[in-house]
Amino acid sequence: MLEANEGTLELAAQAGAIFASVRQRIPGLLADLHREGHDFTEIRLRAQVRIDAEASSKLPRRQWDSAEAAPLFALADRLPAGPLKHALSRWARRARGR
Repeated sequence: MLEANEGTLELAAQAGAIFASVRQRIPGLLADLHREGHDFTEIRLRAQVRIDAEASSKLPRRQWDSAEAAPLFALADRLPAGPLKHALSRWARRARGR
């Protein structure tokens, strides 16, 4: 969003990163605007925070069934002894309810 009145240019940014980037460049922007013939003495920034209701809601945890976990169960059985085999075997026991 862009508004101009009485030598003040007001800009609105929807993302914090954009806001920060523009804020650092205000002196250069004012100089560029003066070179182009615009008579602004001040640039004001506003952050417009937008919250997406769908994105902010938690997604339900997806439960695996035994068919989806079967490749990991098989991998746990095939691996040579080591930390990965131990971790997968322990997870498989818990996932199977044993």
